[in-house]
Amino acid sequence: MIARLALKEIVSNWRFSLAFGINLGLGLFGFVLLSTFHGAIRGSFEAQSRSLLTADLAVSARRLLTEDELRNARKTIETGGGLTGQTEVIEMYSMAQAGGASRLVEIVAIQDAFPLYGELRLSDRSIITSESAKPILAAGETWVSQELAIQLSLRPGDAIRLGELEARVAAVVEHDASSGWRGFSFAPKLYIGRGSLDKTGLVRKGSTLSHDVLFRVTPQTDVEALVRALNEALPDPGIRVVSHLTAGEQMTRTLSYLTDYLGLVSLVGLFLAALGSGYLFQSFLSRRLREIATLISLGATHTKAIAVYLLQPMLLGLVSALFAVAASYAAMPQIKSLVDRAMNADLRIDAALTQILPTLGTAIFTGIAMSVFVCLPLAVQIRRLKPSVLFQESAAPSIGWSVDRASVLAALPIGVFAYFISVWQANSWRVGSLFFFGLLASAALLGILAALILTRLKTARAASPITRIALRYLAKNRLSTVSAFLAIGLGALLMNLLPQLQQSIESEIEQPEVSSVPSLFLFDIQEDQVERLKETLKAEGAGVMQSSALVRARLESINGEPFEKPLDMSQTTTREEQQEAATRNRGFNLTFREGLTESETLMEGRAFTGPFSGDAGALPQISVEFRFAERLGVKLGDVLKFSIESVPVEGQVTSLRRVRWTSFQPNFFVVFQPGVLDDAPKTYLASVQKLSLEERARIQSRIVREFNNVSIIDITQLVQKMLGAFEQMALAIRLMAVLAVLAGLVVLFSIANHQARARRAEVQLLKILGGGTGDVAKIFLIEF
Repeated sequence: MIARLALKEIVSNWRFSLAFGINLGLGLFGFVLLSTFHGAIRGSFEAQSRSLLTADLAVSARRLLTEDELRNARKTIETGGGLTGQTEVIEMYSMAQAGGASRLVEIVAIQDAFPLYGELRLSDRSIITSESAKPILAAGETWVSQELAIQLSLRPGDAIRLGELEARVAAVVEHDASSGWRGFSFAPKLYIGRGSLDKTGLVRKGSTLSHDVLFRVTPQTDVEALVRALNEALPDPGIRVVSHLTAGEQMTRTLSYLTDYLGLVSLVGLFLAALGSGYLFQSFLSRRLREIATLISLGATHTKAIAVYLLQPMLLGLVSALFAVAASYAAMPQIKSLVDRAMNADLRIDAALTQILPTLGTAIFTGIAMSVFVCLPLAVQIRRLKPSVLFQESAAPSIGWSVDRASVLAALPIGVFAYFISVWQANSWRVGSLFFFGLLASAALLGILAALILTRLKTARAASPITRIALRYLAKNRLSTVSAFLAIGLGALLMNLLPQLQQSIESEIEQPEVSSVPSLFLFDIQEDQVERLKETLKAEGAGVMQSSALVRARLESINGEPFEKPLDMSQTTTREEQQEAATRNRGFNLTFREGLTESETLMEGRAFTGPFSGDAGALPQISVEFRFAERLGVKLGDVLKFSIESVPVEGQVTSLRRVRWTSFQPNFFVVFQPGVLDDAPKTYLASVQKLSLEERARIQSRIVREFNNVSIIDITQLVQKMLGAFEQMALAIRLMAVLAVLAGLVVLFSIANHQARARRAEVQLLKILGGGTGDVAKIFLIEF
């Protein structure tokens, strides 16, 4: 009976049903579409991260992995997912000699399947992939990086000596997609075959090297689950297991900004639909009070009446979800084409049944839950309805949002649902909570504002009769006025939130001015070489953009409490847990300087008061990057204790800084006041301004001749790769914001249109009393 009555109500009130379905369907359409493209865009960047690691996951150690460890790793991966490829890479530093000159190089010894993903481009125009033939696997052949070719004046065919092996340069590597997944290399790279490495005689007991085993698995495999399984199968803390999702820290960090933002964008569209649906249902119930009272007077209980009118949004939510999924998949080819052109990418939209079914299930659950939970606080007010309303000649009382006990309890499900879906979409307890409670507080403030305005409208005086009519209507119909005010106000708030979020995220991935991007990074500079190096660069027409001391340290305690380091960061789920684990699992590079650099901004606290004086009882001052401080749980006034080569050094946090990491300058999380670390063991690093290829070659050659201990890294390609990724992210953000704003405008239009239709009888009355069409339009304009 309840289902039959609900279906009858849906059919007989088809205008409401259509408006409700379209409104909710648009919100779900945006939700499904954004979620799908969210996954596609993430997939695009995941493909880049696979190329960066050259694998789906890697097992590595600062020693040669044993046969038992390799067997356990392979068995674990075969059990947890389909293993489709495997290769090994050994990396170590050694001196290379060519033409009477020597240079520290990073030897990369590869096997036949390297790289599992991505490619290497050589100077002979060949492209090396997993399937390509690799002549250097034969003894005596090598590829060298462009930096090494420049620094040792090498050309294809030249000889280079590595330990006991004299190899021939077969080609120069012009591009390596995997360069930089562990961070910057401290020496130019030289590639040889795994067999050739044994002939160099460099690998001996106690040799310092990195042994990486790279694995490729099927696309359906949960690589993070495999990381957890491998950490259990390989308990040695010296073995590191990483997936392609966490291999590139900078890429992962910027990707997290994008995914968090897109999650919030999809929430904006969904919450806009919820506002519109709630408003439409409230108007519908207010018009159906007499019919509901008739149903109760004929013997139906209040509970049954509530069930009838809750089943309607449930059915409409189901239909809207099916419509949203069908419409989104139908529109995907066209939108994909636009996104591909804008991002210069080829997004992969998986239309397989295994991908559609989860999307359909999520849309149906969200549509039904959102419909029922939004309408429940309104529907429970039917319990207060009395059949005596049938005998009232005047207009029946309206149903609206109330603060009584039953309504508040009925509103809890939508509050809990909205909160958890906010956290889920934002992938962050902090961001999701901020979004939800900020929206809740805004709704409360808007409600208070509406009540204050309506109180003033009761006593407002206006000279124009048209204005007086508009103001009196607003004051008289408090419920519909407040409802419309909240719906439109919150809708406008959500839509205005989009450009604020966009600006915030784009500021994090803001591209620096081209002239401020460095070309070279110099490492291992000794203290007595800094000034002489600057003079040398100046003589070559280049300048040091920024130089900083680098002191390696370990954080021992915060406010006297030991700083514990977790071994397994694969158990993290939320963004905050991932950031905290990454923070605790890293070493600390400290520096010291007097003030802020161009890429830094003081957030809290005070700047350094000059060099440390060493007064009795005074602690050195420390400045910490503000997000890093959040992850450590550090605030102003806290005391940090570091260990620098077993020497304890304490300092007090006196300021928090914002660092623009995309400046690509030598930036640090922790900066000490001058006069504290001056005598600590340290080296210097520096960045050199943007240079042409010829200028880079000339400067590198001179530095090699005059400063043979200084390592030079040409970061031009890496910077270009990162800037390209940032540009794609910014375009994705703008496109998704446009989609959400368009959906929001449609929802707001439906609210205004429904409000105008509900006033049709009053409009006719105004015309009968002599009001013209222009007068009626003015009244509506004043009200809205």
